[in-house]
Amino acid sequence: RTCASCDSSCASCDGASPLNCTACSADWALEAGTCVSDCMAGAFKHPQTGLCEACNTTCMDCSGTGSNCTSCNDSGDTPFLEAGECLGDCPSGRYPSQATQQCEPCDSTCSTCAGPTSADCVSCEGERFLLSGTCATSCGAGRYPDSLL
Repeated sequence: RTCASCDSSCASCDGASPLNCTACSADWALEAGTCVSDCMAGAFKHPQTGLCEACNTTCMDCSGTGSNCTSCNDSGDTPFLEAGECLGDCPSGRYPSQATQQCEPCDSTCSTCAGPTSADCVSCEGERFLLSGTCATSCGAGRYPDSLL
């Protein structure tokens, strides 16, 4: 009997083929017995084990851990990315962008908004008043501040 070399992508193996890896070299990840440079979509390389593991079900892709999303499933209940999480609704001060699938910042005058501009406000910060989608410093002639709306 003789000793044979593993495929160059393998750190250890039980056969000569790249499909026979049991552990991978440093820059590779083990996925179904094969060393790959990148895990398939929906999986990440676990930093300790070197194995490709599934992302959280809300993530389309993730990095470092299964719950650190880098993109979200746009067809699910949580399509918007915010600080590594996939959310159904964005937090105050941010709005769900269909274009980027991320929670994007509102204009600084808005507390909540439906888009990025000062004309997209739904509610206002501080002492401002909502007037036709914008946050004004006063109501103007012929108007009064109504706290019931």
